[in-house]
Amino acid sequence: MTHMGDHQQLLFKLAHRLGHTPITYRTSSKVLTNGEETFSHIFEEIKKATHHIHLEYYILRHDDLGQELKDILIEKKAKKWRDCPLFFI
Repeated sequence: MTHMGDHQQLLFKLAHRLGHTPITYRTSSKVLTNGEETFSHIFEEIKKATHHIHLEYYILRHDDLGQELKDILIEKKAKKWRDCPLFFI
C-alpha cells in the first residue's frame, strides 16, 4: 500500500476490516449490463481458467444457460482438472 496516499490507505484498511476480504491490487472490473453479455463473459472466463474456478449461484436451472455452464465445467474437469472436485448441489 506504499504507492497510495494516506487517505487511500485508511480507506483500504477500513474496507478490509469491514468486509473481511483481502485487498488486491492491479485488478480490473467490467460492468455487465444484461444477461446475455454477463453469461457470455462468465463462460469465456471459465474456459480460460488455468488453476481454479469459484462460482456461487443460488439457482442453477435446467435451461439452456444452466446446461451450457454444466457442459463447460464438465469438459474443463474431464480435460484438465481430473483431480479437482466438481460439486452441483
